[in-house]
Amino acid sequence: MTKFHLALILLVFSTNALAANNISLNASAGITLDDNITRAKLNSDAIDDTILNLDFSVDYKLPLNDISKLMTRASLNFNQYQDISRWSFYDLALQLDYQIQPTPGYTSPWFFFAFTIGQLRYDSDQRDGDYHDISLGMVKRLSDIINFRFAVENRSIDADDSTGIFDLDTTRIYLNFDYKLNRHNIIYTTLTRTDGDFITTVLYNSPIIASLGSTPWVKDDFFTSIDWWSYKLDATTLSLLLGYNHAINSNQSIDASVMYYNTDAYADIDYDGIIMQFNYMYRF
Repeated sequence: MTKFHLALILLVFSTNALAANNISLNASAGITLDDNITRAKLNSDAIDDTILNLDFSVDYKLPLNDISKLMTRASLNFNQYQDISRWSFYDLALQLDYQIQPTPGYTSPWFFFAFTIGQLRYDSDQRDGDYHDISLGMVKRLSDIINFRFAVENRSIDADDSTGIFDLDTTRIYLNFDYKLNRHNIIYTTLTRTDGDFITTVLYNSPIIASLGSTPWVKDDFFTSIDWWSYKLDATTLSLLLGYNHAINSNQSIDASVMYYNTDAYADIDYDGIIMQFNYMYRF
């Protein structure tokens, strides 16, 4: 699917949605602090960066009957890296999410099946590509103040680069708990396991290259002043996220989170890192 075709789908969707009543328009702006954007094991290869985020989305809810509904979302996300500017990208996506609650009740679970198509466009060309996500899961109120969410998600990225290094397939399983402190404040935590392909980027003369052997690699075009090589590896990543959300009023909130992750990959490429995010969110 070309950029034109996807943009056309989003335009048609948005136009139709604006003619309906059951919609929400959302925007957020924030900052992300990532201490290892290259996902490298050695400190000499790891680069930290600050990312500015700007996100927009249109949600449309279509009730199908008393127990099911169809949610659609069109979204556009911008990520601007401050130091390694060619790492910057935008993500344009359309999601269909079918939800059903077989047994009515305040604490009865909702089950969902979601399908997403999207495009990633970077300031460099290698990682440009299309992707699709398929996810299955459940959402349940455990009490008046605790919500629970479980999901399994598969993502497949078909990159434009001819080497296939940036064609990635991953499966993610996560558990999320929201705890409502009061009407304005929520704390939440998410435990995630991700299996599949990932990219590690290292200097051309990094000591770690000797252990990578015949692992597929390509010269990375994110960097122009010196050679960096990107390797495609099979890995498992475990992460724990802790967050806090404060509702300013009915349509504004601020959110802060910190995530610790640990990755264990082929050729003894293991590393950990921390990602912090701060966001302001507005619903029109």
